[in-house]
Amino acid sequence: MREPGMIQATISLSADQIAEILAAARVVDRHAAMVDKYGEACSKTTAAKIISCSVTTINAMLADGRIKAACAGDRVDVRSVADYIECRSEADHAARMHRKGLKRYV
Repeated sequence: MREPGMIQATISLSADQIAEILAAARVVDRHAAMVDKYGEACSKTTAAKIISCSVTTINAMLADGRIKAACAGDRVDVRSVADYIECRSEADHAARMHRKGLKRYV
């Protein structure tokens, strides 16, 4: 039984197209959900709880650019935390390359 205002349709998409749509939807939903829950900016302690790390690690992440600061460096931008969660391994790898140098990993 359909609800009023709803239509029924059949759409044919490839698996790759469906994966792209779902991946794009997750990023938007994660951003919106985190901003709704934590606001535009959160404290460093809250950011540490979100990512499951220490405040010292949050300070290091702010210093090397994996996440962004807000409110003159006193708080953390929630959208940058959401972006970090989406591509954590790439951001960590880039930070290691910058910190240690490419020679140690080749």
